[in-house]
Amino acid sequence: MEIIDDLLPSLKGLGIAAELKAIRDYFDKCQPDFTRFMAEYGIHCPSGCGSCCEHFIPDITRSEALLIAAYILCSKEKDALMDRLESGNGDGCPLYDLHDADHHCTIYPVRPLICRMFLSACSSDKNGVNRFSFCHGIDGNGIQLENLNRFQPMSYYGEKLRALEGNGSDAKLLPEAVSKAINRIGLEMMYSGYFSDDGGESNPA
Repeated sequence: MEIIDDLLPSLKGLGIAAELKAIRDYFDKCQPDFTRFMAEYGIHCPSGCGSCCEHFIPDITRSEALLIAAYILCSKEKDALMDRLESGNGDGCPLYDLHDADHHCTIYPVRPLICRMFLSACSSDKNGVNRFSFCHGIDGNGIQLENLNRFQPMSYYGEKLRALEGNGSDAKLLPEAVSKAINRIGLEMMYSGYFSDDGGESNPA
């Protein structure tokens, strides 16, 4: 998350910097678990597939929205990403690019937890028994999903996420949550001097 690493020094001493660092560090901590799960069972998304995003808009926490907002405002593709966010039709994730065959997710480095866990973590049933369901694009025949209880279920990571600084039990759909976060962090970035005032960049949104 180079973009976030570059931004954090400008926000040093602000509460918003602590929130950004907490969610960045949490995702960095989780990723080895997800990578190990996929490697253990030989599971991965098919190349070029993004069907899970086409008709799905994730609910995300305040800190997830903050991370995405920071990424958008610091990106060279800021204007295009802002347009995507504002022009979504409500049917699928507005930050999903159907026409890019290689990189459907336009914010992949800062994607929400639920997107990170898809095909990378198991779930648990009401009895606490870990389960795993394949999506329609994966042929699960021949894949032996044994000893799932060696891995933490999705709910475990979700609870840890909600406990991070700035979060709570409430979550909002990604477009609304990120739009609010852009207004919030954009002002902090402007006042901290991150944006120059030499021709428009002083207005982050």
